[in-house]
Amino acid sequence: MRSELGNPRLLRVMNERRLLDQLHREGPASRADLAKVTGLSKPTVSAALAGLEEDGLVHLVGEVSGRPGPVTSLYDVNAASAHVAGIDIGRDWIRVAVADLRGTFAGRTDGRNTARTSAELAELVARLARAAAHEAELDWSAIVCAVVGSPGVYDQNAGRLDFAPNLPGPDLADRLRAALDVDLVIENDINLAAVGEHAYGEGQGKSNFALVSIGTGVGMGIVVNGELYVGARGAAGEVSYLPATDDLPAPTPEPPTPHLPTPESASPNPPIPEARTAPSAQPNPDTRQGSDTRQDSDTTQGSKAGQGSKARQGSDIPQGSDTQPSPDIRPSPDIRQGSEARPGLDGWADPDTQSAPAARPAPELPSEVSGGRSVAGVSAQAARESFPGVAQSVGVDQGDASVREHGATETVAAAPGVVRAARAAGLSLGTAKEIFAAAERGDPAALSVVAAEGRRIGGLLVAVAAVLDPEVIVLSGGVGHNLDLLGDAIQRRISELGPLRPTIVASALGDSGVLLGAVAHARGRAWDLIFSTRMG
Repeated sequence: MRSELGNPRLLRVMNERRLLDQLHREGPASRADLAKVTGLSKPTVSAALAGLEEDGLVHLVGEVSGRPGPVTSLYDVNAASAHVAGIDIGRDWIRVAVADLRGTFAGRTDGRNTARTSAELAELVARLARAAAHEAELDWSAIVCAVVGSPGVYDQNAGRLDFAPNLPGPDLADRLRAALDVDLVIENDINLAAVGEHAYGEGQGKSNFALVSIGTGVGMGIVVNGELYVGARGAAGEVSYLPATDDLPAPTPEPPTPHLPTPESASPNPPIPEARTAPSAQPNPDTRQGSDTRQDSDTTQGSKAGQGSKARQGSDIPQGSDTQPSPDIRPSPDIRQGSEARPGLDGWADPDTQSAPAARPAPELPSEVSGGRSVAGVSAQAARESFPGVAQSVGVDQGDASVREHGATETVAAAPGVVRAARAAGLSLGTAKEIFAAAERGDPAALSVVAAEGRRIGGLLVAVAAVLDPEVIVLSGGVGHNLDLLGDAIQRRISELGPLRPTIVASALGDSGVLLGAVAHARGRAWDLIFSTRMG
């Protein structure tokens, strides 16, 4: 019996897919160029291109003249040959985009999530999806597939969404399939936000990174070796259920060692210590401050479980400095993050002992450092000293039913926890967005609340770095993207808890992170479906 690889149709489809992948990655190319890059013979390339062109999957986009010989034709992917839909279901907003096979949006519709039952939600999603297709001048039947980003974890075997208490009804997945009547993939929204970062944002070119979203919830998406990692049951990244660690005290400085005179110290001309330098922070090339999911103030979804959604190389620590390394936090082009740095073994250990240095208090940072800078004459440090109890004001009972449902870390670190802390500090502000705005204006109580939130986030990021050792951690969400105010406290907490120095950046995808991830996922799914059909 002839082997599968000897099947002429399979070989033809494999060759076609290889050419399409090359055109998608690199853009227009000639037959000769494609043969050279792919290693296929020119007759094989010509035959494959002819079949793809006949079915409208590639088209002639130009000619190159001026070379010896005949005019050279250039081929490219026909992105308009099929369309896909990306759908982002959040607690407060539903966003739908229709895009071509290159991911270019042809239509987009956003609407408030007013549904109270699974039937209402499925109907609302279907109505918005068809409106987006209409905006793209397409009939919904032209959509090849759709990918839905949703809070919670989708159990494919059971056909239901787990860990999504803010979405109505266990039958939502079935109702969505019936209402949309299209090939449908349901994925956790924070996972899709990580896919969006990998395709369009800070994760481009990164093989290993994590996206941590902090908004109305807390969650994480993980990319390992260039692929989304979801774990054995799809629940990888459910960091909302980690224990809250903000009650860990800062390390107590060791008492000073008694000074004993030495010949060197007795010298009238002691040696001059080396200058202490701070690591340079590279600016984020994207001028947008943003989060990858739900930038609608505190309606921002931030967790895989509960309320919602869920990359710079190395630690950027200058070698040869004698000071403590700090996280590389780069939220915007005009922000310079950093503190004094001390050399280590690749930023992790003491070069003299080859072992991790003991944790110690972080040095004071200059006021112009983002997050610790003086705002309206009041520094974050002074605010923390004025309101010492804020860090403990959102302490939770780990056995409380709500905590078990949403997770201890989400309970204290998500936007509702920030609001509770603000009220405990005497602020009458109702949203996290208002609290960060007050901190920006220099309100001492708001600055103290923000500093306490930064410490909680810093503790979470240490755990992420210790488990994953990512190239970069991308922070997103209505709370998490505020690195200009959170950065000082984040890096202080990281310095207190050990030698790990993760690189931290803010997402620049705004409220479109999940949507972009859904579209990127749908494009890949569409090509799979197209070639599955071509296989017969």
